[in-house]
Amino acid sequence: MDIIRSHIHQFVAIHNSHSFRRQRLRSHYLPTGQPYLLYYYPDSVRDYKTPVNADRLAELEAEVKDFDLDQYLPTETLKLYAELLSAGVYPAEYVYSDTRHRSAYVFLCERAAAYILDGREINSFNSPTGMENGFEHTIPQRLSIISKNNTLGPVRPVRLTPGTSEC
Repeated sequence: MDIIRSHIHQFVAIHNSHSFRRQRLRSHYLPTGQPYLLYYYPDSVRDYKTPVNADRLAELEAEVKDFDLDQYLPTETLKLYAELLSAGVYPAEYVYSDTRHRSAYVFLCERAAAYILDGREINSFNSPTGMENGFEHTIPQRLSIISKNNTLGPVRPVRLTPGTSEC
């Protein structure tokens, strides 16, 4: 996760520091300048922010207080993946410069698929619940709405395919 997070922050920093050039046919709605400066120091723009409902904010913060951004899989699943990798003589963690990470990923996909095909389960986190009271739609309803408007088609679950690198 640290590698992915680092690349995302680097991309954002580069993107937000480059300049948008003036476009003759779009000058009535497309501003020119650097995204960072346009966002934090806008010229002649009305401030639409509204005060936050402190009670509602505290309620939402309480719902996610135990959420760990770095814990993207349950501990049992991470242990299982470490065992599967070790059986294939792969380390459980990699640094970016280690070129074996691709073959380890393919190996792990194949082993995980075989594990599931043997009738065993791999745990994942449950979908978030409880916050739908304060929102117009629940998460599944929002995904349904997004998929109906998506030009790429409906949202489909990912399936593991044994013997391929397509996971």
